[in-house]
Amino acid sequence: MLKVTNLIRPVGDLEISQKTFLSLTLEEGNYVTSRSTLEDAMPIFEIKNLDFIPVISDSARKNIVGILYFVDALREYNAALVANASEEHS
Repeated sequence: MLKVTNLIRPVGDLEISQKTFLSLTLEEGNYVTSRSTLEDAMPIFEIKNLDFIPVISDSARKNIVGILYFVDALREYNAALVANASEEHS
């Protein structure tokens, strides 16, 4: 399982408008926790058509610890699929 914690970026990298969007995304329930996997995150990206989603410490406190970008998640997910396919065909 691929953990999201290896891919998160700091919130400080965002512009003000993006931080506002991030807060709205969190309020709408579109987030993952620091214990989530890419398998948890990918459906959120796909269903909601988001470029990034907040990563929170846990569901109860909802403290944002970072941002998970779709492009980073997709790159890592594809790399894992390629690695898995290579192992199967070796």
